[in-house]
Amino acid sequence: MVFVNDRRSDLHERPGAAAPGRSASKVLAVARKSLAEFVRNRRNLFLTLGLPMLFVLIFGFAFGGGSSEETYRVAVASHDAGASWDEFHLGVRGPNGTTEMAQPAAAIRAGLGASFGANASFGANMTGILANLTYKDGKRLIEIVPVASEDEGLALVRSRDVAAMLVVPEGFSRTVGAAIFQSQGARYGQVLLAPDPAPNATVRLVGDPSYSSFSVANGIVQGVTSSYLERAAPQEGAKVGTSTESVLSSKLDTFDFIVPGLMVYSVLNVAPQCAAVLTQEQEKGTIERIKITRVRTWELMGGVSLAQLVIATAEVLLMFGAARLMGFHNVGSLGAGFVLVMLTALSVVGVGLLIASFAGKTQEAANYGILFSVPAGFLSGSFFPIPSVPLFTVAGHVVQPYDILPPTHANRALRDILIHGKGLADVVPEMTALVILSVVFFAAGVWLYTRRRLRVTR
Repeated sequence: MVFVNDRRSDLHERPGAAAPGRSASKVLAVARKSLAEFVRNRRNLFLTLGLPMLFVLIFGFAFGGGSSEETYRVAVASHDAGASWDEFHLGVRGPNGTTEMAQPAAAIRAGLGASFGANASFGANMTGILANLTYKDGKRLIEIVPVASEDEGLALVRSRDVAAMLVVPEGFSRTVGAAIFQSQGARYGQVLLAPDPAPNATVRLVGDPSYSSFSVANGIVQGVTSSYLERAAPQEGAKVGTSTESVLSSKLDTFDFIVPGLMVYSVLNVAPQCAAVLTQEQEKGTIERIKITRVRTWELMGGVSLAQLVIATAEVLLMFGAARLMGFHNVGSLGAGFVLVMLTALSVVGVGLLIASFAGKTQEAANYGILFSVPAGFLSGSFFPIPSVPLFTVAGHVVQPYDILPPTHANRALRDILIHGKGLADVVPEMTALVILSVVFFAAGVWLYTRRRLRVTR
């Protein structure tokens, strides 16, 4: 075996052969060279330094504090008829039975009457507290929508005309009043004689867990109910509970709400794949060889799109299979959901074509594809509900900045179908927007890619 000592390169110098100062200067020279190359490559410069800042700006706009001050509409179905203060009595228990005591019951009645009126109406009072919540600028946080029946409120919840429905049960005021008298009487060694001590006062909050506004309204309402008796009468042990109920037809868990969004996100990953494949064809000269075969533009675009749609189909099927293994429960039609996913894939292929029209190298194309797919996944609600940022209303539908992204409409419609059990006829607005955006993105991608890469093709 022969070893060759190449002295022409400093990389083969013997350890310790160079002086420390000379080594440091070489390190700095190599660093300057690398930095100069990095700065000259504008695309890499943007991806490395600009991309993180762009992500912060995008997510700061979408999720940052103070970006939107939405008023959440809450339907209220109250079965509470109120109560008279004279219904509540205190006394003492002894060996020979119970003895009613006029005091301090009379003083407690007088104090509560001064605060809440001639009769106890704690349901109306608690609803009033919700209605008076405001932002710093005075805008209302909650708008109360009274309904005559729970069925009327459920219809509003299902149509998402309200964020939630608060149901105040029958006898709520008597239960709350009893809790207050029992707590205050205990300070004087007395017990509640009438009415009979009732279980904890509990209201019901009904909503759609997949609706982002319900999550917010739920937190607000529970914040008020849990501290309500601290506001009404600050004593220990008296609380109002809140039970949360779903309007969905089956019992679903958090994983069930996430799966539709994951399916849409898997399709978004076609963008970097499509862009990288087309750019690689350009780098290798395959496009030039295809031109020689006189393949028409629509034939080439059709073949590329078909291949990407097949890949998207495989991704969705594999993901759905894995989701079923993990316990995913779908209520609606898988066929209708598949139509939505394929429409989304068509728009994503269009994005891939747009990227391939400008990318010079395969890695750049993949990076730009990720630059689209990751923010689009988050901002379209694939992973968790996005805050409401209303711009204007069209035909009764609120338009938001995220609506320019096809996956936004796909996520909404897919959850309605797979989780709520709706059909395509029930998601016509989302379908219409998805079809229009998919056609626009795909047509723009085909036009630009043809113009920049396939000018010779006829």
